[in-house]
Amino acid sequence: MTTNKCVSRDKLLKKLKTWFVKNKGKTKITIVISGKECASNATANVKLNDNNNVISIPKSLLIVADDVYHLPIWNTNIRYSNINNKSKLAIAVLWHKNKGTKSFFNHYINILPKNLKHIPIFWTKKVKNLVENTYFGLLLQNRKIELDNEYNDVKKCLNRKLKITKKEFMWARHIVGSRNFGIMINGISKNILAPFGDMLNHSDTNNVSWSFNDNSNAFEFKSNRIILKNEIINITYGKTKMDYYVLLYYGFFPQRNRQIIFDGYVLSNIKQNLPKSVQKKIKKHLDSFPTTLEQDIKTYKTMNTSKESNLIVATKVLINEKEILNLHI
Repeated sequence: MTTNKCVSRDKLLKKLKTWFVKNKGKTKITIVISGKECASNATANVKLNDNNNVISIPKSLLIVADDVYHLPIWNTNIRYSNINNKSKLAIAVLWHKNKGTKSFFNHYINILPKNLKHIPIFWTKKVKNLVENTYFGLLLQNRKIELDNEYNDVKKCLNRKLKITKKEFMWARHIVGSRNFGIMINGISKNILAPFGDMLNHSDTNNVSWSFNDNSNAFEFKSNRIILKNEIINITYGKTKMDYYVLLYYGFFPQRNRQIIFDGYVLSNIKQNLPKSVQKKIKKHLDSFPTTLEQDIKTYKTMNTSKESNLIVATKVLINEKEILNLHI
């Protein structure tokens, strides 16, 4: 069933594509909106051979972190600051959002999700309490401290032409964290936002790869095998990222096994870097929850969403941590 919300999003997508093509962007994909959550999938609108261009985005359509310094929003503190590229991009998003229809990137800003409740930093207190005394809970706590510091650093450097709240910054910062690309342009590392290109979803068996082409001066997405018409187009958000970091930054578990993968680094942290008292506290916390994932999912599953609820995701964290702690503490 298509909801009014999905119809509205579909209209915004059509406006984005019109703007994209008008400004010399090229694409061979169709964005399909479906489900009560209005989730999007990209599909090929023609058959593609290996190494075919799927999307080509001219540099003029990219939001580049370093270009943010040219905006008239900074005070003299910016000379001595060390604001990172993702914070710069977050400020760019808020700048263009505040400009509304006067912004060149208006149609792109309009398509960005307003609700990021699936990302752990925005989980409700009830869900956060579930993972509070876990290793993931520690990562989440450190993430919040890190972003609070970023916000304070940015705020010190802004003049009166751009006033932002912490809530606005957190939204924009997580838009950037879940959508930006790290690329090389003329041999220099850049962080960018790529309108239309960031609509592609993640898969560990991605059929499209991306890079910036210095010769065409465009950010290009190319097929890495034959792709049939109407086949779903996927990129990878990073095959080497530990599952916890995919959950932390993007709000989902990778497809490879829908479980938490603990590498040697994490095991070392759990065994050596956490005090014995904390380890025991975590284990006691985990032991108070049911032992089977199926039992927890049956308890927490909701009927009004096509995605896993945050409670189910948090429960997966608990179950996997219980298993790993029982084995290694």
